[in-house]
Amino acid sequence: MTDLTRRRLVQLTGAGLALSLAGCTSGGNGNDETTTSTTTQSGEETTTEKTTTSEPTPKDPTEPQSSATVEMWTKGDSTGFRPDIAWVEQGAIVTWKQVSGVHSTTAYHLEYDQPTRIPDEAEPWDSEVLVDEGMEFEHTFDVEGVYDYFCTPHEKVGMLGTVIVGNPSPEGQPALEPPQDMLPEAAIEKIQELNKRTKAILDG
Repeated sequence: MTDLTRRRLVQLTGAGLALSLAGCTSGGNGNDETTTSTTTQSGEETTTEKTTTSEPTPKDPTEPQSSATVEMWTKGDSTGFRPDIAWVEQGAIVTWKQVSGVHSTTAYHLEYDQPTRIPDEAEPWDSEVLVDEGMEFEHTFDVEGVYDYFCTPHEKVGMLGTVIVGNPSPEGQPALEPPQDMLPEAAIEKIQELNKRTKAILDG
C-alpha cells in the first residue's frame, strides 16, 4: 500500500466516524442528548472532538422543603413528572405545572376507582386533565405520610409520582406497600422503583 493510499484510507475512516457520531442521540426521563463532532485532518493525523449536551435528571431530595413545584412534560415518546419524588414539610403546598403534553395529577384513591396509596386520613386530589401549557394545580398536604399519584392519560406508560410529607415512618404507609395486581404493568414497575427510592430517602 502506498503512502498516498494509506493517507486516503485514514481520511475516509475519520470522516465516517464523524458522521456516525453526529447522528447519535439518546433520550429518556425527559433528557435530551445531542452529539456533534468536528474533524480536523493534518496529514495522517485525525482529531475528533465530541460535545454532548444533556438535561440533567433531578436528584432525589435529601430533606423536606417548604414547598415544591413538579413539572408535567411530554417529549417524543417520553412523558413524566419532574421531579417524580417531592419531599415537603407538613402543611406545604405542592404545585404541578403543565410544561408540555396533556396531563393530570391524580391521587391513588378509591374515590377515583383506584387502589388507595395515600395515608388513610389524607384528602385525595384530582386536577382533571390539564390541556394547556402553563396551567397549574395546587394541593396542600396537611397529613404526614407518603402519597402515590398518577397521570390519568399516561398511567399505562408509567407516569407516576410520589410526595413525601414530613418525616413519616415507612411502616404502615399504603404508598410503600407492594403495587396492586390490578394496576397496569408499567405502573407496577414504576411503583416498585419509587418505593425503593422513597425508603432510601427515609432511611437517610
